[in-house]
Formats: sequence, structure tokens, C-alpha cells
Amino acid sequence: MIAWMAGNPVAANLLMLVVMVGGLASVQGITKEVFPTFPSDTVTITVPYPGSSPEEVEEGIVRKVEEAVQDIVGVDEIRSVAREGVGVVTVLLEPGTPMSKALGQIKARVDGIAAFPLDAEEPVVDEVLRRTRAMRLTLYGALEERQLKDLAEQLRDEVLLIPGITQVTISGARDYEISIEVSDSALRRYGLSFGDVARAVQARSRDLPGGKLRTATGSITLRSVGQAYTGEDFAALTLITRDDGTRVTLGDVATVHDTFEDQPVLSRLNGKRGLT
Repeated sequence: MIAWMAGNPVAANLLMLVVMVGGLASVQGITKEVFPTFPSDTVTITVPYPGSSPEEVEEGIVRKVEEAVQDIVGVDEIRSVAREGVGVVTVLLEPGTPMSKALGQIKARVDGIAAFPLDAEEPVVDEVLRRTRAMRLTLYGALEERQLKDLAEQLRDEVLLIPGITQVTISGARDYEISIEVSDSALRRYGLSFGDVARAVQARSRDLPGGKLRTATGSITLRSVGQAYTGEDFAALTLITRDDGTRVTLGDVATVHDTFEDQPVLSRLNGKRGLT
């Protein structure tokens, strides 16, 4: 081939020209990525267990999930983390394993576990999707924590309206939490126990469906709206209603704090509180 091209320089030059023109024409259509995309091969199982210690999470949540999914075809590795109030099990799949099939099998196995603790919440099974970060923005200033979080959430909603942005996450923020501190002396005064207060909060802080009312003009959906969302709502929950019409509310026997989770989170920029 080299000898033939040496004897036919015009053909060799034409071939080189065709290759160069074809390369220039196709370069605009080549996908260019800073970080190449890979098929997802990770599934996470998250089971909240409020009020539990890491040891209780390990015994009651993590080990049972590991035993349920370890023999599924395509599972390559299992990693688990037991933290206070939640257990997270990460399942790594072998390359080439169909994600949809494996995800369905894992979810079926986890949903079939009947030995979770009574206080454990419903498990959440998710496929881990790899995303490429476009940029990082930090909002900071001399604001209270609640004001800064509200402003960050407002900014997140506005940024999501920009074309091309599909996801915005906020880091460095603590979750909202309502804590109820019950007074022993107040319980004795009204003849209540801690269990009575807990059951009253669970029973009365929720929305209840009431069925449908059929009329000549159509159907009306009935619903009792009683879900409490703020500290004032919880403090107004009724614990006891007496025959004379007096009521004992949660605020009469407890102090309700509408604040943030007690987590060691520190997020600052230039010495001021910030959220990213």
C-alpha cells in the first residue's frame, strides 16, 4: 500500500483530503462530556427507624435487609451503614445486570420482610443515578437559620425554572423538627401518662378520609383535616375533653419546640452562615 501511494501521489493526497474533510464535518456531532456517563449499577435501601441507636438499627434493620438480598442474581457487593434513626444498605450490581429486573427483585425481597421493628417506617428502594454537577452556589449572610433556609428554597425554585437545569439540591441545611418536652408534674396533675400523650398526638394529628356524599348534582368528598404542621398546631391538640366543656391541650402538659434537628452541621462562608 505504501509503495503504491508513493507511485501515485495524487490519489494519496485525495485520500488524505477526504479523511480531513470527513473529520471536520463529524467533529461537531461528537458528544463531549467532562465526566462520561455510565449505566447505573447501584441500588440503595433506606429504612428510617426513629429514636433508635445504631446498634438497634444494625440488629433490627441492616442485617435483615442484607440477608434478604444477598442471594439475588447479579448482586456483586453489599455495603451497609447503621446510623442513629436510620439504616442504609447499598447494593452494587455486577456489570451488565439489567437494572429494572434487579430493582424489582430487591424491592420484592425488602417488602417481604415481616420482622422489622414495629416503630420502623416503610423502606425506600431507589436506583442511584449519577448526575454531573454544573455549578455550586453558596448563599450566605447575617440571617437566622430559618430565614436563610427559606431564602435558599426560594432560590432553588427560581433556578429550576432556568432551561437546561434539571435538579437543584441544598446542602448544609438541617431538617425541620418539632420536639415535645412533656412535664411530669403536669401529667400527674391531669392524671395522664406519657403513653396517653403519645397516643393522642398520633391519633389526632392526621387527616382522615370520610367517604363520599352523593347528591343530585354530583359527589362531594368528605375529609377531616387535622394534620398538625407547626408547633402552634401541635400545642393546640386536645388530650382530654371534660363534661363541662373544658379541654386539656398538649400545650398544657408539654413544651413544644418548632426548630431544627439536633445535628452537628456547620456551613459557613467568609465567617457567616451559608447554604450551598
